[in-house]
Amino acid sequence: DIEARLKTGFRKAEDEACALYALAKELEDLGEHKKSFSTLMAGAKKRRSTIQYDASAFSAMLQEIRSVQNAAAMAAPIVGHQEEGAIFIVGMPRTGTTLAERILLQSGKVKDAGELMDFGFHMTGAMRKAQAANPALSPAQATMEMDFAALGREYMRGARQMASGGAQFIDKLPVNYLYCGIIHKALPKARIIHMVRDPLDSCYAILKTMFFNAYDFSYDLDELAEYYIAYRRMMQHWHDVMPGVILDVRYEDLVTDTEAQARRIYDWCG
Repeated sequence: DIEARLKTGFRKAEDEACALYALAKELEDLGEHKKSFSTLMAGAKKRRSTIQYDASAFSAMLQEIRSVQNAAAMAAPIVGHQEEGAIFIVGMPRTGTTLAERILLQSGKVKDAGELMDFGFHMTGAMRKAQAANPALSPAQATMEMDFAALGREYMRGARQMASGGAQFIDKLPVNYLYCGIIHKALPKARIIHMVRDPLDSCYAILKTMFFNAYDFSYDLDELAEYYIAYRRMMQHWHDVMPGVILDVRYEDLVTDTEAQARRIYDWCG
């Protein structure tokens, strides 16, 4: 049926890409792996043709963040919002973030706030306010001139509403890994859990997923690899400049030794 639909053609390239991804999944389930992969790549190419994405600009942005949010900046005493309760689960998509979330929810002591866009939204607003006061600041430089306490307070107010007022809640937006330094400045008592998965498994799981309005890097093998390397450098940077602030949890360990890893997560979150 999918092959017949593909032969008749589609008006939108995105619709054709969706059909190719669906066909690739069916072929994989049937064990026709070579044909599945070629179909997947055809779908990815078609989807990529509809997206404007600049990998070099993204890498340059991360490099500037690392240069500004360095060890000295992270060690500088800044008063953030001291409220407890936020648990951030970060990393790449398809690395077990949902599994870690489910394990935390099983404790009965944690609420689910979902994949909130709130922190990035409030941070952007605070950053623009800092740039308005000093137009010479680049976006990365402006992140270190923000009112961190106000940022943390605004985030917690909205997030608690989304979590129905729970004492502890989970924000499971993977891309929050970009903001770990600012999260720690604004919410020094927040817990950050970083899900880690084998690079090839991680990238292949991302490659064969059709995302909508997210993860524009995931439809080209070279761009996917470049993004993964940039992400790993970013997470290593956070560990270097904020030792002991982020808990790494390996997906493979979580599925093979679930109880021990669950206890690590529970201990980390108090």
